[in-house]
Amino acid sequence: MKSKLIVPLFVILSILSGCRSTPSNTDAEALSVPESADENQADDIEESAEPFSLPFPYMGTNSDSDFVLQSMLSGTVREITPDEFGTRRLVLEASQSYYLNGSEQTLEYDFIFGGLKDLQVSPGDSIETGQVLATATSDSYITARHKDLADFMIRMSEYRPVELDGFWYFSPSWIMPQVTRWLSFRQVPDFEAAVEDFYNRWAVEENEARGVTIHYFPNLDRIRGVVSFNDYPVVAERTEAVSIVEQAYYSNQHAFVLRNVLEGFQVDGHSVVLMWQKNFDQFLQEEYTPGEDIYLYCSIYVIDHENSEIVVFIRDFSFKDDESVIQSRKDAALE
Repeated sequence: MKSKLIVPLFVILSILSGCRSTPSNTDAEALSVPESADENQADDIEESAEPFSLPFPYMGTNSDSDFVLQSMLSGTVREITPDEFGTRRLVLEASQSYYLNGSEQTLEYDFIFGGLKDLQVSPGDSIETGQVLATATSDSYITARHKDLADFMIRMSEYRPVELDGFWYFSPSWIMPQVTRWLSFRQVPDFEAAVEDFYNRWAVEENEARGVTIHYFPNLDRIRGVVSFNDYPVVAERTEAVSIVEQAYYSNQHAFVLRNVLEGFQVDGHSVVLMWQKNFDQFLQEEYTPGEDIYLYCSIYVIDHENSEIVVFIRDFSFKDDESVIQSRKDAALE
C-alpha cells in the first residue's frame, strides 16, 4: 500500500473557526478522489509512520498556538481527566448509525479529545456539534476507542488499531468530511431492483413525466450495490439534472464530469446512467477489467424524462464488500 501521512485534522475540519455543518435533509459531503481503489479494500491498514509520542493512533494539530476547540460531533461528556501532557483529556460518549450485513446498526463508543485546557464543559453535559469545549494546545489530539474491534471503526479508520488497557484505539478518520462514508450506504442484494424501486416510487405518485424529477430518500436511495459494465466512463456533457444535484446535494459544481451507461438494463424505457467524478476513468482503466463485478457506493437522485434516463451519482467504488474488508482487517489486527 502507499504510505500515508498524519492529517492535520483541526485544519481540514476548519474547527479553528467553526465546524462544517451538513444539512440534515441531504447527504451532502465533501468530495475527494481516492489515490487508488486498493486503499478502499485493503485487507490490512498500516501502522502509521508518524513518530507518535502516544501509544495509540491519533490525529493531531499542526497549530503552534492555542485555539478555541469546537466539537465536531454530539454526545455526552463521560469524564474529564489529566492527560499525558499535564493538560486535560475529555471523553465523549458518542454514537454512530451505519449499515452492515443488510441492516442498520448503531455503535456506542468513546471519542477522546486530549491536550486541552480551560474546559467549558463538565461530566454529564450533553454536547452538540459546534459547541465550544475548551482551549486546544499544540499538543491537542483526537482518538476513539471501544472495548471491541468494532466493525464501523475498523472499516473507517486510516490506521491499524492498537489495544491498550482493555480498549482498542482507532484513528477517527470518519469525522473528516472528505473521507468516503463507506457504511453510510445501505447494502442492497440487487442493484437493478433498487433502481426499479426508485423509479416505481416516483411512478405511483402519478406526476407528469416532464423535465427533470429529483426523487430522493437517503435511507432508500443511498446504496452499495454490485454492477458490471463493458465501457469505461467518458467525459459527459453538462445537463440540467447533473447541475441541480451538484448544487443541492454536494455544493460543488462540476464535480461529476464522467458518465457511462449500464448495458442491457432499462426501467420503463429509461437507461441507467452512472455519473463519476474527475479522474475516476483513470482509476477504472488501471484497476477494473470490463465485465467484472464492482461495488458502487452511490446515490440515485434523478429521473431525466426528456432524455429517458435514471441518473446515479457514484461516490466511490471497491472490489470487495465491506464485510470482507472488516474481517480481513480484524484478522490482521489480532495477529
